[in-house]
Amino acid sequence: MTDQRDQDAVTDEAGAIPVAHVQTVKARKTLSSLKRELSDEELGSSGVQKMLLGELDKLEEEKGELSGFREKYHQVNLQLAIANAKVKTTVAADTIFGAMITLGALIAGYAPSVWDKQPTGWLCLAVGPAAIAIGIAAKVLMK
Repeated sequence: MTDQRDQDAVTDEAGAIPVAHVQTVKARKTLSSLKRELSDEELGSSGVQKMLLGELDKLEEEKGELSGFREKYHQVNLQLAIANAKVKTTVAADTIFGAMITLGALIAGYAPSVWDKQPTGWLCLAVGPAAIAIGIAAKVLMK
């Protein structure tokens, strides 16, 4: 079995920018049994205040980075919705195109069999190419 990094390199993520993963969850679990409340005396200590301000600065910086990801997420989500709508339109156009071309060819191909029974022969010769033209027009207009 291949490594996860090898699998990622094979996927269609060419040009993607890797983001470093920071594992803070395990560190937090090891410190979870410690007392979290600080007394007024402890809060008055300059060391505690500096540590808290350092943590606050770190969190503000991370918040700024993550807000950029939120913007990018919404932009990509919008682009994905537009692409999906275009794909649906393309699939509909292809389906109509294929059905009308097939139907038109069948009707036009049926014309020689009923040529001796007029006006059915002429009708098949008129309706068949018309269905083909409708199929082509639907494909061109829906693109």
